[in-house]
Order: sequence, then structure tokens, then C-alpha cells
Amino acid sequence: MARHVSAREARNRFADIMGSVRDGGEEIIVERSGRPMAALIPVDTYERLVAERRSRFEVLDQIRSNLPDVAPEEVERDIANAIGDRHLLDLSSYQDIPILTVRQFLERLEKR
Repeated sequence: MARHVSAREARNRFADIMGSVRDGGEEIIVERSGRPMAALIPVDTYERLVAERRSRFEVLDQIRSNLPDVAPEEVERDIANAIGDRHLLDLSSYQDIPILTVRQFLERLEKR
């Protein structure tokens, strides 16, 4: 479990904290006014997390490459028809809720 320290303590004891992360494998959450602001983790933990994330996106890319080439609008229409809610195509009723089209979702995936 991660240890929580204030930003002030992290600044004052930075070398000690870095040592406990590097040598002891400790995970540190740095807080400002009681709110988590940053995490200090060992490099091997970071590398594992990055590798896991990369492999998950590779799976998504593989799945996406096997999908038929269908226009995003057609996919949205099929989804709305499948659940029987044609009003979902009128996205104006969801002004306060961020909604991504299939195209926007795929574009965000490609940026990663």
C-alpha cells in the first residue's frame, strides 16, 4: 500500500523518499492540501505498467484491424436500432454529457 506524504514533506525529504522508492520499492503518493497530486513508484513498476498498457492497445489494434470497414455513422445507426432507442441519434439532448462518436473514439485510440 502506498504511503502518503505532503508536498512539503516530499520537498524537505526528497532524497530520503527517492531512496525508499528506489531501494525499498515503496510507493509514495504526494498530496497537497490532502489531495493526491503525484505518485512516485519504482522504475520497474513503471516499466511493467507501460508494457501492460502497450500490450492492451496492441490487442485493441489487432481487433480493430479485423473489423469490417464500415462508416462510423452506419455503426451508430446500427447500435441505435439494436437497442431500440432511435432518439440516441439526436445527440443534442445530451449536451451536458460528453459523448464520443465511434470516429472520435477511434481517433483517440490512435493518438495513444
